[in-house]
Amino acid sequence: MRHVLYPVRIKSIVATLEHLLRSKLPRGVPVSFHLVSSKLVGNDIDYGLREFRWSGKQAKKFNAITRAYYLRAAETKFPLPPALDLPLTLRNYRVYISCCVPRKKKTPPRKLWRWRTRLKILRASLGGAYIPTRILDAAGLVELMRELINPDPHEMYRVPYKLDPYQDLNYQCVDDSFDMQVTAGHLKIGRPGRDGKECVTRVTSYHLESDPEMAFLWTSADNYANLLNPELSISCPFVITLTLMVEDR
Repeated sequence: MRHVLYPVRIKSIVATLEHLLRSKLPRGVPVSFHLVSSKLVGNDIDYGLREFRWSGKQAKKFNAITRAYYLRAAETKFPLPPALDLPLTLRNYRVYISCCVPRKKKTPPRKLWRWRTRLKILRASLGGAYIPTRILDAAGLVELMRELINPDPHEMYRVPYKLDPYQDLNYQCVDDSFDMQVTAGHLKIGRPGRDGKECVTRVTSYHLESDPEMAFLWTSADNYANLLNPELSISCPFVITLTLMVEDR
């Protein structure tokens, strides 16, 4: 199934998000949008092929070929004619919205009702723009953070994580093999991959004050729209984070 975003629909989503930032969130609170592109499509492929099965004597063989075709498209790219050398890949695209506010360490739960109410308002606002949401439990939050903090560009199946109830959540978000090197222009994150070889991810940051040209490039809506264009898309797995904050009037 393919979802098409028409211009009217896109304008409605943009207007909803702008209204959300300006009226539903407290001013001075940074809000981050995380656009994630990964190869974690194995579970979706298995789920989607459940109702698409070959029949006959060669059913097992052709079912394996069909599954391998889509997994290969995620691992490298779709096979295309020589004249069409496009980075056409199969990716799992997701968008996460996060914000964080300071509070005292021993704040009683009864005083958090304001944020619970605000969370309901946020979900209702996103639902009005036809953006479905769901509440994550502790295990779901840790799995999400582990995927963002410990990237494995070659992994195609989700690896479930067993939550340790006796350890703080922030300590469980970082893998034991996590390694970071700090350079003048970027951060280098390394960790062993599924084949035992080191997987390396580069992390860069573009601030408006220090690098206005790159900051303007990555805050342009056209640049994100190009991700839907096979000729201009980014074939490698990535995480793009855009942080905004509404200032006091």
